[in-house]
Amino acid sequence: GRLLSVTCDATHFVNCRGKIELSHCSFTNMMDDAGNVHGNYHLYLAKETENTLLLGFGHYQQKGVLTYRVGDTVDVIDSETNEIVAEAKVVAASLVDIDHIRLTLDREIPAPTNDHWVTENITTAPEVHIHHTTSGFNRPRGFLLSTRGKVLVEKCKFSNMNQGIQLSGELCDWY
Repeated sequence: GRLLSVTCDATHFVNCRGKIELSHCSFTNMMDDAGNVHGNYHLYLAKETENTLLLGFGHYQQKGVLTYRVGDTVDVIDSETNEIVAEAKVVAASLVDIDHIRLTLDREIPAPTNDHWVTENITTAPEVHIHHTTSGFNRPRGFLLSTRGKVLVEKCKFSNMNQGIQLSGELCDWY
């Protein structure tokens, strides 16, 4: 069958776990990326106790979605320097309201020294394997891959308007 995407990515994977594999696919004539893989950063707003943080959403399209589970590994990052400030495991996570997450971790976390600290759930950074796949005749990129997991793209054909593959990590717009 055929699918036509006139305004969005052909495939979009957000906060996934494990491994994403695209094999023997054909993505052509989309008005956006053939594939987009990423997680979300959350704004570290306040330290409520030695190991409990109040987080906010950096982008309005992410509001109200709880992406943390007990046992997940979380990094606290200074978004201006990309420095990892702390790493911990989730003990408890809950939505306070549509705009806030309360995150309790297994160790003390420093209070933010500026308003540029964010958190990243690195458990939701999947591996990606794209092979024997065609991407082209679309507006922006082939694949936008923003994951800490291992990425392997092989034996593919690209004829995209911009990059065939873009690897990026961005901490200040889409979060």
